[in-house]
Amino acid sequence: MPPVPTDTPARIRRSPVPAARTARAARKPLSLVASAALVMLFLGPDAAAGGPPGPGAGARTGAHLQLVLDGESLTAQDMFDVLDATSVAVKLSDRSRTRMRQIRDGALDELAKGARVYGWNQALGPLKDKQLDDEQQKEFQKRILRSHAAGVGQPLPERVARLVMVLRANQMARGAMAVRPELVDRMNELVTAGVTPVVPHIGSLGSGDLQPMAAVGMVLTGDQAPARYRGEQGPASQILARAGLAPSFELQQGEALPIISGSTVVLASYADALHRATKAAALGERILAMFMDATRAEISSLDARTHAERRIPEEAEVAERLRGLLRGSGWTTEQGRRRLGEDHPRIQDAVSLRAAPHIYGALRRTLAEGRRNIEHEGQRLPPPTPLGVRPRPG
Repeated sequence: MPPVPTDTPARIRRSPVPAARTARAARKPLSLVASAALVMLFLGPDAAAGGPPGPGAGARTGAHLQLVLDGESLTAQDMFDVLDATSVAVKLSDRSRTRMRQIRDGALDELAKGARVYGWNQALGPLKDKQLDDEQQKEFQKRILRSHAAGVGQPLPERVARLVMVLRANQMARGAMAVRPELVDRMNELVTAGVTPVVPHIGSLGSGDLQPMAAVGMVLTGDQAPARYRGEQGPASQILARAGLAPSFELQQGEALPIISGSTVVLASYADALHRATKAAALGERILAMFMDATRAEISSLDARTHAERRIPEEAEVAERLRGLLRGSGWTTEQGRRRLGEDHPRIQDAVSLRAAPHIYGALRRTLAEGRRNIEHEGQRLPPPTPLGVRPRPG
């Protein structure tokens, strides 16, 4: 079973080297370091030791991930796990289901009293002043998706398309969009079954993801948009049926616009880039430690007092991890250098090496800010139109 991904590097383990060895024998560990670097490059950062899941994390079993969405608890690590998992099972929390139903009923009450709402009983764009009757409102939901599904280019990776649905379902779970819980259930069914929409990556408009999310919506409803399932691609209705799901799903009034509005595709793509950058940072720290070991670097540049003075927690943490990785090294010492022919003490190394904790610390700080951003955006998407409604008393 592969370990759970973590940002903290695994420690390099070494055996003590007898001082009486010849210079030729003493060079042998350097080839071991090179071999270790190749192994780490092959395994990637996920070879690090695992840790406990963070707050709001789902129950993880190997390559399978289980999540309960409530619009409040989805973490950056959950998003990363959705990207990495072989399969994902998602469901809506009971509390969110109740709240969504109450807000939906409250919105319908306002409409019954005569409220006019964009995308519900009013058309869109240049036709925003056109009122829609009850029958037109349902047909209009289909037309919103079809008219916006004009994206082009290569599709998003399946892992990103899956995260898009998880994120939008989680945002809807807050209830603010006034959609039915059944719409979230439909998204969750596709994720759990392993069906992913084919989402063109070019076509976003302004600050929203209208075109790519329209492609997602058409797959959810079983319209003639492409979807994937177990390596097969075909029309959504056929793929859904093959996955054991209902081949069609009818949207109710006001549900198409919440599907396509917002920046969920941008958010999922950002989370994917952030996850890959986090892995690369962890791998980079390990390789740096190997480089310092192989070049018999002066580890005084990692002194905790120096980095504490900078008052940048991430920098101090990088230096601490590097000290841990190099703990027990027989080469980053005066004795180790003398065994390889250096007959004078080092004062310090090149600035590119001494500044490495500062650089990696700045990177880690940026990545931490990115994690906070995606956690905020993952559950705080406002409705496309302020309905001004309250939950109907239950």
